[in-house]
Amino acid sequence: MKYLKRYNENIINYYPGGYQHGGCNVYAIALHKLSGYPLYTVRGFYREDDWEEVLKMGYEFGYYHEDGHVVVKAPNGKYIDSESEYTEEELIDATGFGPHIERIEIVPLTELEAYNLYYGCDEQEDIKDQENNEVNKILKDLKQNNK
Repeated sequence: MKYLKRYNENIINYYPGGYQHGGCNVYAIALHKLSGYPLYTVRGFYREDDWEEVLKMGYEFGYYHEDGHVVVKAPNGKYIDSESEYTEEELIDATGFGPHIERIEIVPLTELEAYNLYYGCDEQEDIKDQENNEVNKILKDLKQNNK
């Protein structure tokens, strides 16, 4: 927790834009490991015409979802990514879902869910091992930049 007691430019503007359009889960996992702050995803829900298939996957009747962005939630209630800190409303506005989205929620994730979110792969441990290298690189950089 000592590295995130205060927000500063080294944490918020770490590789600005570099983790906004892919890899946001890796950056959020690094912040989570560094701070202990919980992981969240911005999830958009949309209607699915093939309800039987959706129900088989365990989703709410008639809706399917897509995850738009992964962040951590700080004790002050704001959400943090590689570019900024956001209120709930600001984060939802910044996520940029298409017009097909009918409802947006910010929901908690486990670390393993965050690792696998953008890969849709069953080989969870392989993905986690692969991304751990990037997470560790970010952690090292954040610690060095926040001394």
